[in-house]
Amino acid sequence: MDKFWDFLIELERSQMCCGSGFDSQKSSETCTVFLKAGETYKKQATLYRCEACKQIRKKLCNQFYRPKMDVDEHNKKLKLELNANLTSKQAMEKEKEKCTSASKTIIDREILSLPPIQQESVRACFAAAKLKNSRQRRYSIEWVYECLLMRIKSPSVYERLRSKQILSLPCKDTLQ
Repeated sequence: MDKFWDFLIELERSQMCCGSGFDSQKSSETCTVFLKAGETYKKQATLYRCEACKQIRKKLCNQFYRPKMDVDEHNKKLKLELNANLTSKQAMEKEKEKCTSASKTIIDREILSLPPIQQESVRACFAAAKLKNSRQRRYSIEWVYECLLMRIKSPSVYERLRSKQILSLPCKDTLQ
């Protein structure tokens, strides 16, 4: 009987692993429940964990505390983006109306204040904007020469400007 009481006293003194702390199923498969003598802790804690259970707890905590956007935050962000898109569309429509309502003489007067090369590029852009089909574009000789020079200097930039329709540039077959 003394051995039994000694065993119970030893059991009370021993430190047991409490698992990952999430539920009883989520503890390490390599957990021995009783902590070994080498696994003593510097701090006194109410809950002791073996190294394997500590690692599992760390992984589970990282999963739970990952920043997740809830539905309200997502809807708020979406609404802000939609409002920003709407205001930019409205501003663009106002500018389009402003350009269409401006008379040709005012536009020509503004174009004449630019350097000659920029005048040619602005005129080419206005001419391209009037056409519905890109195959109907007609380019002046000076503009074709400028485009040819741009393509010679940097073919990749020329193709990017042309593909993104930043400038109304002729295709490479037109230049040849």
